[in-house]
Amino acid sequence: MVYYEIAKIHYQDNDTSKSISRIKTTNDIEKLRQTVVADIENGHQIKTHPSNGGGAEVHVIQVANTKYLRTDRNSVAKDNLGNLPQF
Repeated sequence: MVYYEIAKIHYQDNDTSKSISRIKTTNDIEKLRQTVVADIENGHQIKTHPSNGGGAEVHVIQVANTKYLRTDRNSVAKDNLGNLPQF
């Protein structure tokens, strides 16, 4: 069962690495990145909700001491939730 779906993302200001700081769910609820990571680590299923359909499950990938949000399981040191709109 899907806990919630991510509809929009916000990157940290002045961040060239494109690290997500906040998300908005399909219900327009804003959540901090750390909350999304904790939800996934606590066993909740989180998915993306792109406008064109075909959402993907979000995973937490740890590289060195940093945790990243990704829709694939690659160990690339950056967030990747597809082409969700920014807010």
